[in-house]
Amino acid sequence: MTVRWLDGTTEIGTGNTYSTSTLSSGNHNIFCEVSDKFGVKSLASISVLVNTLPTANITNSGTQYATAPRDLPIFLTTGTNLPITLTANSADSDGTISPENIRWYINSTGNSANDITETTFAGTGETQLVQFPVGVSTVTLRIYDNEYPEFEDQASATYKTAIYVWRSKSYQSPDIPNPSYIDRLMGNANKLYFTYHTTTPRLRGGQYTFDSGSVIGGESLLNDRNYNVNSFTVGIGLGLVNGITTIGSLASGSALAIASFPVSTSGNVVAPYNPSPDGLVTPISMTTEGSVIYVLDRGYTPNRITMINPTNKETAHFITDNGATGDNFSSPMSIRYSNKAYGKIFLADTGNNRICRFGTSLSGGLAPIPVTSPEDMAFSDKYVFALNKNDRIITILNPLTQQTVMSFGGTSGSGAGEFTAPYQIYFNNKTFFILDTNRLQIIQTELANAIE
Repeated sequence: MTVRWLDGTTEIGTGNTYSTSTLSSGNHNIFCEVSDKFGVKSLASISVLVNTLPTANITNSGTQYATAPRDLPIFLTTGTNLPITLTANSADSDGTISPENIRWYINSTGNSANDITETTFAGTGETQLVQFPVGVSTVTLRIYDNEYPEFEDQASATYKTAIYVWRSKSYQSPDIPNPSYIDRLMGNANKLYFTYHTTTPRLRGGQYTFDSGSVIGGESLLNDRNYNVNSFTVGIGLGLVNGITTIGSLASGSALAIASFPVSTSGNVVAPYNPSPDGLVTPISMTTEGSVIYVLDRGYTPNRITMINPTNKETAHFITDNGATGDNFSSPMSIRYSNKAYGKIFLADTGNNRICRFGTSLSGGLAPIPVTSPEDMAFSDKYVFALNKNDRIITILNPLTQQTVMSFGGTSGSGAGEFTAPYQIYFNNKTFFILDTNRLQIIQTELANAIE
């Protein structure tokens, strides 16, 4: 018995088996001819398509602001959409690609870069201009070469990526001259408050919402609240204790001002006070948890967190380290409360390049999160956001792994996404609020945890 292999009518081999890597591009009808000793022949055939799939490399015309995990680009806009031209950079080594066979699909409905689906046909061609909305959009590019449409599945290649668009908006002086502190009041999770200075310290606040088009807008800032604290410098902290608003102070005597809230026109200072037996020396930041006030005091060596009982105005407890003897705080700049699974009380321990964290009532020093020179911090359910004033950078950290996820900023200036000397940060409702020199900059991500 003899066996011959043929490509059409051309013999290409003999024997029971045959393999090759030299077939030319295109469709081949491969025959196996078997002959016995009497010359009786039998044929079997198979159709084989040899085709090198087309390739592409999606690039864009946008000016990238930051880089998200998986090296995905983040862009910044001040408008409702951001126009970006996408380029396929397509090629086919063994054929041609017609412009109409380069097809773009855009999905702008997902809140995650993992949500990559072909939902909206955007157009054809080597380039495509797309108006990307704020949030995350996914891009799917499907290319068909000259073997299409006869062999659709064997003639196409698909490439996918994601595009993040954030949005920036600023309030500048004289709207908020000399802003000093930004936070929310416990019990008012959807309202933002910040302190600033004119002739007297003031507190302004309100609910900040987005309209149905995912555009920064619908701001509703409450009327100014003049707390008449006179010689006090308002702004080292804000919180509710026993139904009244506490406002930290750096005034002579280093007392804390406690003002009634809400107020109609001006607040009443209930009792500026200095706790005993260990008074405040140089308090620079404060926060509240339930009915307790925490004050960061750099007037002591080593620096300390003082826990104050507002009812009897006495020092209930204080700590000077992260839970280990000798592991003292070094030039800390901010203390914050956030009721998260990964911690309750957080300290920006600037000189030690870390964020310290504690449980309720400063219990159990948890593993610190390493980050360079944190000035302040904000929180989401999954991430900690550390603000570096000198480098003008916001670093996003995973508190569970204590690893850096990404960062943004770093450019000095007064434009969108730029910072001069940022010193306070707050995160709520998918949005960053950052106090800079005479400016409140708002960066909307439209993502639940900023980089989901």
